[in-house]
Amino acid sequence: HHKDKEHKEHKDDHHHHHKDKEHKDKEHKREENEKEREEKEKKVEEKDNELKEKETEKEEHEEKQNENEKEKETENDNEKEMEENEKEKEKDDKEKDKDNDKEKDKDDRNIALPAVHVHLVDDDDDDEIQSHTRNKKNTNS
Repeated sequence: HHKDKEHKEHKDDHHHHHKDKEHKDKEHKREENEKEREEKEKKVEEKDNELKEKETEKEEHEEKQNENEKEKETENDNEKEMEENEKEKEKDDKEKDKDNDKEKDKDDRNIALPAVHVHLVDDDDDDEIQSHTRNKKNTNS
């Protein structure tokens, strides 16, 4: 009995395997059919395109001539634009430098501020505070 069971399972296995193969074959066939269909469609499309191309070639030729004229014009424009941009950039850079200088001035003033406050403090340890801030100022700059 036990042997029988094993044998049966084995048979099922085999059967299963066979089915798999069939399935694969079907898949393969389908793929081939799709490919064939695509090929056919492509050929049809190519024929269509050839006809269309002959028509468009004439138009394109005329268009190309126009394009070339236009391109020459735009090239000149582009060169002008590039020059303009360069000038703009230089101006911007100069502006930026000015701004940076302003920032630096502000910083310097900020560093100087604490010392001013110290003068307002009129206590006995005035000297001590002043020397303290003087040291701080040196480390900041």
